[in-house]
Amino acid sequence: MPRQPRRAPARRRNAQAGEGRPAPRRAPAFIGLPTYLHLPYAETADDLRRLKADVAIVGAPVDMGVVYRPGARFGPRAIRQATYLGQPAETLYHLGLEVYPFKHIRGVDFGDANCPPSSLELSHAAIRTRITEICSAGAVPFVLGGDHSITLPSATAVADRHG
Repeated sequence: MPRQPRRAPARRRNAQAGEGRPAPRRAPAFIGLPTYLHLPYAETADDLRRLKADVAIVGAPVDMGVVYRPGARFGPRAIRQATYLGQPAETLYHLGLEVYPFKHIRGVDFGDANCPPSSLELSHAAIRTRITEICSAGAVPFVLGGDHSITLPSATAVADRHG
């Protein structure tokens, strides 16, 4: 059996991870809630404030605004699953801006608005409420949809807060 190479002592390994802090432990992609880019999960506006979120990702699982092909309600879940890469968000590089965005902003996954599949009106009210919570915590909402009808309650909530 081949000999395993010796590992550096923990203190040296942690220093190599950056600024003397231990490297974050990441679970495999199949464990836990699939949040957007492994970002921390928040349930309330108080959680957003406590986590000092600059950006809050929120899902708007709605597809009642379409008449032909439903299925957009599964969009937020599919987007989260596609971005669940197994690497920390801080390591992702934006080629166009030439920057590591999550080294400069703190992102949080704020879950989904509670959109009942039976009422477009109630779904839009739930989206507007969720976006209002994000804005009241001082974060910028990024909405994962859903069909195009989610723009009205999202933009209205931001306009109510910022004019």
